[in-house]
Amino acid sequence: LLEQQRGELADQRENERAIRAERLENLRFVRVASAARSADRPLNFQGLDLSGTNLTGVDLSGADLTSVDLSGAQLYRSDLSNARLFGANLTGAAIIESDFSGANLGVADLTGAALFGSRFDQATLVGADFTNVTLDGADLSTADMVATDLTGVRWDPANPPIWPDSLRPPVNVQ
Repeated sequence: LLEQQRGELADQRENERAIRAERLENLRFVRVASAARSADRPLNFQGLDLSGTNLTGVDLSGADLTSVDLSGAQLYRSDLSNARLFGANLTGAAIIESDFSGANLGVADLTGAALFGSRFDQATLVGADFTNVTLDGADLSTADMVATDLTGVRWDPANPPIWPDSLRPPVNVQ
Protein backbone atom coordinates (compact mmCIF):
# COMPACT_ATOMS: atom_id res chain seq x y z
CA LEU A 1 0.00 0.00 0.00
CA LEU A 2 2.83 2.40 0.88
CA GLU A 3 4.56 1.73 -2.47
CA GLN A 4 1.29 2.41 -4.30
CA GLN A 5 0.88 5.74 -2.49
CA ARG A 6 4.47 6.73 -3.29
CA GLY A 7 3.90 5.89 -6.93
CA GLU A 8 0.68 7.93 -7.03
CA LEU A 9 2.43 10.88 -5.35
CA ALA A 10 5.29 10.71 -7.86
CA ASP A 11 2.79 10.63 -10.73
CA GLN A 12 0.96 13.61 -9.27
CA ARG A 13 4.20 15.61 -8.94
CA GLU A 14 5.20 14.77 -12.50
CA ASN A 15 1.78 15.86 -13.74
CA GLU A 16 2.09 19.18 -11.85
CA ARG A 17 5.56 19.76 -13.36
CA ALA A 18 4.19 19.11 -16.84
CA ILE A 19 1.34 21.58 -16.28
CA ARG A 20 3.77 24.29 -15.05
CA ALA A 21 6.03 23.66 -18.04
CA GLU A 22 3.07 23.97 -20.42
CA ARG A 23 1.99 27.27 -18.84
CA LEU A 24 5.52 28.66 -19.15
CA GLU A 25 5.68 27.59 -22.79
CA ASN A 26 2.28 29.22 -23.41
CA LEU A 27 3.55 32.42 -21.77
CA ARG A 28 6.69 32.42 -23.95
CA PHE A 29 4.53 31.86 -27.03
CA VAL A 30 2.23 34.77 -26.13
CA ARG A 31 5.13 37.15 -25.39
CA VAL A 32 6.99 36.29 -28.62
CA ALA A 33 3.88 36.39 -30.80
CA SER A 34 2.66 39.70 -29.35
CA ALA A 35 6.09 41.30 -29.80
CA ALA A 36 6.39 40.09 -33.40
CA ARG A 37 2.77 40.78 -34.39
CA SER A 38 1.78 41.78 -37.86
CA ALA A 39 -1.07 44.20 -38.54
CA ASP A 40 -2.68 41.92 -41.13
CA ARG A 41 -2.69 38.81 -38.92
CA PRO A 42 -4.52 39.01 -35.58
CA LEU A 43 -3.19 37.10 -32.60
CA ASN A 44 -5.08 33.90 -31.79
CA PHE A 45 -4.57 32.47 -28.31
CA GLN A 46 -7.92 30.72 -27.92
CA GLY A 47 -8.14 28.28 -25.05
CA LEU A 48 -4.56 28.69 -23.78
CA ASP A 49 -3.80 28.02 -20.12
CA LEU A 50 -2.10 31.17 -18.86
CA SER A 51 -3.24 30.78 -15.26
CA GLY A 52 -0.91 32.32 -12.70
CA THR A 53 1.32 33.92 -15.34
CA ASN A 54 2.72 37.46 -15.35
CA LEU A 55 1.57 39.37 -18.43
CA THR A 56 2.80 42.76 -17.25
CA GLY A 57 2.97 45.27 -20.10
CA VAL A 58 2.10 42.73 -22.79
CA ASP A 59 0.27 44.11 -25.85
CA LEU A 60 -2.65 41.79 -26.51
CA SER A 61 -4.73 44.41 -28.30
CA GLY A 62 -7.08 42.81 -30.81
CA ALA A 63 -6.07 39.29 -29.75
CA ASP A 64 -8.53 36.41 -29.66
CA LEU A 65 -8.40 35.14 -26.09
CA THR A 66 -11.70 33.26 -26.20
CA SER A 67 -11.96 30.75 -23.34
CA VAL A 68 -8.40 31.50 -22.17
CA ASP A 69 -7.56 30.64 -18.56
CA LEU A 70 -6.06 33.75 -16.98
CA SER A 71 -7.05 32.82 -13.43
CA GLY A 72 -4.59 34.28 -10.94
CA ALA A 73 -2.70 36.05 -13.74
CA GLN A 74 -1.00 39.42 -13.27
CA LEU A 75 -1.94 42.03 -15.86
CA TYR A 76 -0.20 45.28 -14.95
CA ARG A 77 -0.41 48.01 -17.60
CA SER A 78 -1.33 45.43 -20.20
CA ASP A 79 -3.12 46.41 -23.40
CA LEU A 80 -6.16 44.25 -24.09
CA SER A 81 -8.03 46.87 -26.10
CA ASN A 82 -10.35 45.33 -28.70
CA ALA A 83 -9.40 41.85 -27.49
CA ARG A 84 -11.93 39.04 -27.51
CA LEU A 85 -12.09 37.47 -24.04
CA PHE A 86 -15.49 35.84 -24.46
CA GLY A 87 -15.88 33.13 -21.82
CA ALA A 88 -12.38 33.74 -20.44
CA ASN A 89 -11.50 32.75 -16.89
CA LEU A 90 -9.98 35.71 -15.01
CA THR A 91 -10.86 34.54 -11.49
CA GLY A 92 -8.52 36.03 -8.91
CA ALA A 93 -6.53 37.92 -11.54
CA ALA A 94 -4.66 41.11 -10.54
CA ILE A 95 -5.57 43.59 -13.28
CA ILE A 96 -3.93 46.94 -12.62
CA GLU A 97 -4.02 50.00 -14.90
CA SER A 98 -4.79 47.82 -17.91
CA ASP A 99 -6.76 48.86 -20.99
CA PHE A 100 -9.82 46.83 -22.02
CA SER A 101 -11.29 49.52 -24.27
CA GLY A 102 -13.53 47.92 -26.89
CA ALA A 103 -12.81 44.43 -25.53
CA ASN A 104 -15.48 41.72 -25.44
CA LEU A 105 -15.61 40.05 -22.02
CA GLY A 106 -19.08 38.58 -22.52
CA VAL A 107 -19.78 35.77 -20.02
CA ALA A 108 -16.19 36.01 -18.74
CA ASP A 109 -15.62 34.96 -15.12
CA LEU A 110 -13.79 37.62 -13.10
CA THR A 111 -14.80 36.31 -9.67
CA GLY A 112 -12.49 37.70 -6.99
CA ALA A 113 -10.37 39.69 -9.46
CA ALA A 114 -8.83 43.06 -8.59
CA LEU A 115 -9.43 45.68 -11.29
CA PHE A 116 -7.47 48.68 -10.01
CA GLY A 117 -7.49 51.73 -12.30
CA SER A 118 -8.32 49.73 -15.42
CA ARG A 119 -10.28 51.17 -18.37
CA PHE A 120 -13.27 49.51 -20.01
CA ASP A 121 -14.27 52.19 -22.56
CA GLN A 122 -16.94 50.72 -24.87
CA ALA A 123 -16.16 47.23 -23.53
CA THR A 124 -18.79 44.49 -23.64
CA LEU A 125 -19.29 42.93 -20.22
CA VAL A 126 -22.68 41.35 -20.96
CA GLY A 127 -23.27 38.38 -18.68
CA ALA A 128 -19.81 38.64 -17.10
CA ASP A 129 -19.39 37.48 -13.50
CA PHE A 130 -17.94 40.24 -11.30
CA THR A 131 -18.75 38.47 -8.02
CA ASN A 132 -16.48 39.76 -5.21
CA VAL A 133 -14.43 41.91 -7.61
CA THR A 134 -12.49 44.89 -6.27
CA LEU A 135 -13.00 47.91 -8.54
CA ASP A 136 -10.81 50.72 -7.13
CA GLY A 137 -10.70 53.49 -9.74
CA ALA A 138 -11.95 51.30 -12.60
CA ASP A 139 -13.56 53.23 -15.47
CA LEU A 140 -16.70 51.39 -16.56
CA SER A 141 -18.51 54.56 -17.68
CA THR A 142 -19.16 53.46 -21.26
CA ALA A 143 -19.13 49.67 -20.78
CA ASP A 144 -22.13 47.53 -21.69
CA MET A 145 -22.91 45.82 -18.39
CA VAL A 146 -26.28 44.22 -19.15
CA ALA A 147 -26.78 41.14 -16.95
CA THR A 148 -23.32 41.54 -15.36
CA ASP A 149 -23.30 39.89 -11.92
CA LEU A 150 -22.08 42.53 -9.45
CA THR A 151 -22.70 40.54 -6.27
CA GLY A 152 -20.24 41.48 -3.54
CA VAL A 153 -18.27 44.09 -5.52
CA ARG A 154 -16.20 46.45 -3.42
CA TRP A 155 -13.99 49.50 -3.79
CA ASP A 156 -12.08 52.03 -1.75
CA PRO A 157 -14.55 54.89 -1.03
CA ALA A 158 -11.73 57.35 -1.75
CA ASN A 159 -11.23 55.81 -5.22
CA PRO A 160 -14.62 54.57 -6.47
CA PRO A 161 -15.23 53.10 -9.91
CA ILE A 162 -16.91 55.19 -12.59
CA TRP A 163 -20.22 53.49 -13.45
CA PRO A 164 -22.26 53.76 -16.65
CA ASP A 165 -25.08 56.32 -16.37
CA SER A 166 -27.54 53.58 -17.28
CA LEU A 167 -26.52 51.39 -14.32
CA ARG A 168 -27.65 51.81 -10.76
CA PRO A 169 -24.39 51.26 -8.85
CA PRO A 170 -24.42 48.36 -6.42
CA VAL A 171 -23.79 48.76 -2.72
CA ASN A 172 -20.11 48.85 -1.81
CA VAL A 173 -19.54 45.71 0.28
CA GLN A 174 -16.29 46.98 1.86
